[in-house]
Amino acid sequence: MAENKNIHSRKFLNKTVLTLIAIIFFESFTTSSNFNRNSELMNALVSASVEELDLRLEHGMKDKILKTIIEASRENNLDPLVVICVINIESSFRIKAVSKKGAVGLMQVLPSVSRSLAVEIGRTGEFDLSDPHLNIFFGTYYLAKLINIFDDLNTAILAYNYGPTRVSNWLVSGEKIPKQYVRKIKDCYTRVAVLK
Repeated sequence: MAENKNIHSRKFLNKTVLTLIAIIFFESFTTSSNFNRNSELMNALVSASVEELDLRLEHGMKDKILKTIIEASRENNLDPLVVICVINIESSFRIKAVSKKGAVGLMQVLPSVSRSLAVEIGRTGEFDLSDPHLNIFFGTYYLAKLINIFDDLNTAILAYNYGPTRVSNWLVSGEKIPKQYVRKIKDCYTRVAVLK
């Protein structure tokens, strides 16, 4: 009986420590991007986070999406756990998701935004935003761009959801800024970063 209590105490302690680590990681990305996302710890957290979300994807597709998230996050200097949470909140990992406003794919990228981003990165020709690989690369590039513009992860996440012009107008006018979307991302982040 004492051994069971000890196991439960260790599990609680592990969850508590990992929750604190998750909060520190998230908060560190609001001001800096110095965390080494190449580390084994980060890769383990990414893998565990996908399992925690219990995604309804075919095994092969899950592996490809996970690999793309890690590659795109590294390329754009993003925390892959933030990317996972954006995908989870935006599309619930539905590859073919299309919003009422016409945003497409895992990261819900608007076609007009993708055309603008394509010009910036020198991509020509037609492309399919429902392609998970392409969608994640466009979405992570756009999120990284917003972080550079606003110099703050929370504001960049708001701009990703509401649009940078709208968020800029809120900031200039002093209007009350909705916090629900950022809260959802942070809640997801805490959830996926806590290993069982």
